[in-house]
Amino acid sequence: MPISLKCTCGARLDIDDKFAGQTIPCPDCNKPLVAEPAPPPAQPATSTSGLAVLSLLLALIGAFTVVGTLAAIACGAVAYRRVTRRGSTVGGARLAQAGMILGAGFTVIAIAAYASAGLFGIDSVLRQYVWRGKLQYPESLTVTKSRGFDDPYGIDRPAAAWGVVHGQTENDMLMLVNPREDAYILWLSDTLGQDDEDADSLRARALSVFRSSNLAKMIGRMPDMQSDSSKERGIDDARFEFDTVLGGIPRTFVFRLEQRHRHLNVLIGGARTHDFERLKEQFDAALGSFKQEGF
Repeated sequence: MPISLKCTCGARLDIDDKFAGQTIPCPDCNKPLVAEPAPPPAQPATSTSGLAVLSLLLALIGAFTVVGTLAAIACGAVAYRRVTRRGSTVGGARLAQAGMILGAGFTVIAIAAYASAGLFGIDSVLRQYVWRGKLQYPESLTVTKSRGFDDPYGIDRPAAAWGVVHGQTENDMLMLVNPREDAYILWLSDTLGQDDEDADSLRARALSVFRSSNLAKMIGRMPDMQSDSSKERGIDDARFEFDTVLGGIPRTFVFRLEQRHRHLNVLIGGARTHDFERLKEQFDAALGSFKQEGF
């Protein structure tokens, strides 16, 4: 196959490939020209990059998860770099490009959807899905629970939309949940010492029990009491309100304390801070309905 050469003076010539690598003088200006052999023909792809395929799958399967779509972009970038490398016999460049493009697009959509979840009610739908199967909705609005050593207590659900969480632990006696509103009503219990405790001590004990409750564990870590995001507001000796951040969301809770038989009953109702005033009447009604049978 002849080798084509072009001199800086504009002269062109074709020489036999047997002179490849040799120096040939230009016929017009006598300038030495090196006869470089033609590059070898590109090798056809013999296989498809597994990373390119994985990139596309991650983008489609992990759509709207952010983690999956970011992984799709990373796999696609590595696959594209390997596939397009000179001499590579592995194909899949278009698959890698598709994975990166879809991954980037789904990431942007997912982030925008999460940011506006509250606006479009998506978070409400997700909460109802998360709580599905974990809540009971009895016919009666009054829920009765017993600690096992005394008469049972009763508390009224504000409406039928409030479900009862299965089971109870040592201090978590009862949890009512309204998934749509992201609102909660709790009955927590703690054993008091032999000495009488003042109002401040009882509040501190109530907050301590709340911080270790199942609700706090499920939703997210609560800031320290010294944090600017946690603030307590007293109403009277037996009631107070508490602002905090739980699960990354500002929330407000109203506490009602009741002592009986050397036990402290901690009754709590709370929701997102911007919804608290709208739901406060429901909390007050539920907490005010708490009573022990026979009293």
